[in-house]
Amino acid sequence: MSRPTSKDEFESYYRRDEIASRYDEQRSRSLKHKIVRAIEKDFFCGHLPAAGTVLEIGVGTGEIASAVCQTRPMVGIDTSPAMLHHAAERLAHAPVRLIELSMFELDSLNEHFSMVYTSRVFLHLAPSDLAKMLTLCANRLEPGGVLLFDLQRPNLFKAVLDRLEPTKMFNFRYSRDAIDRVISDEPRLKVLKVVA
Repeated sequence: MSRPTSKDEFESYYRRDEIASRYDEQRSRSLKHKIVRAIEKDFFCGHLPAAGTVLEIGVGTGEIASAVCQTRPMVGIDTSPAMLHHAAERLAHAPVRLIELSMFELDSLNEHFSMVYTSRVFLHLAPSDLAKMLTLCANRLEPGGVLLFDLQRPNLFKAVLDRLEPTKMFNFRYSRDAIDRVISDEPRLKVLKVVA
């Protein structure tokens, strides 16, 4: 399979059963991956609001949601039925509602959230798609709500490695200036913190 580079190709890629069945294994295949995953969980849990419902975009197999939902009710969306199946098993007794939904259809939820977050999803979006997503997220936030997401910074070494691994997942890379430009198009959002 060629490297996915568009939002439709990414959605199609993650809908594949074999990707969902290996997803957790891939995310914990080394000590480095395990440490990164633990840092991610701590980061999202550390920014939870005191009240309200939380939305995870691209809930995947529910690994991060399993930590977040211990203190807040949640909604998790994903386009992959296979990913949602794994998430449903992991979160069977948790206060989480799972919905098969594209992130570009967020407005169909008709509810607002005190926090919207996503891990390793927006980094697959080109600037124009990222700008659309920021507006959709702003539409779903309660007044004073928080949006948390991760992106990758430009890295020459990784760019060379990406060319050597043509089937590796493609990630767009954003400088701080590029992030500021994209966010400036959505006046309801302001950058509170950038964490390296």
